[in-house]
Amino acid sequence: MALKYDHHTFMENVAMCLLSKGWKEVGDYPEKFELVATREETTAVVKTRRIIAFLQGDNLSREEMVKAVEQAHNLMKEKAKAPLFPATSVIVFVFEKANDANWILEKGKKRDVLRSNFTVSWIVDLSKRELKKHKGFPIINSGESEIKEALNSFL
Repeated sequence: MALKYDHHTFMENVAMCLLSKGWKEVGDYPEKFELVATREETTAVVKTRRIIAFLQGDNLSREEMVKAVEQAHNLMKEKAKAPLFPATSVIVFVFEKANDANWILEKGKKRDVLRSNFTVSWIVDLSKRELKKHKGFPIINSGESEIKEALNSFL
């Protein structure tokens, strides 16, 4: 018998996967967000700050989704300092079934090149157990393996 894989189960699993891989939960974040985690990655002299934020997308309007992208971008605004301290934010819209949500992958981007602050949108479709990422610059993979692990935990 297959276990039902719902939004609540996914959020529990993704939180566990992120925390076990060195992400730290952020305590103060916008109300609609269900989980926000952060991690710093250092290579040579560059220290990249990353935030990954999750919220349920099923009942959000387009305007609410765009506002959520802006809120995620603002979470990193003060931490980004070009060129040695770039910051990236990924906002993950989690859907039970993501029928017409692909538009946010392209429209859900924010860039502040002077501060090296970038925000992109991803989609999790629970019905297909699928992660859809934005295309193009910036290339962000941080958090991807943890999300895929959470999606595949009940296969």
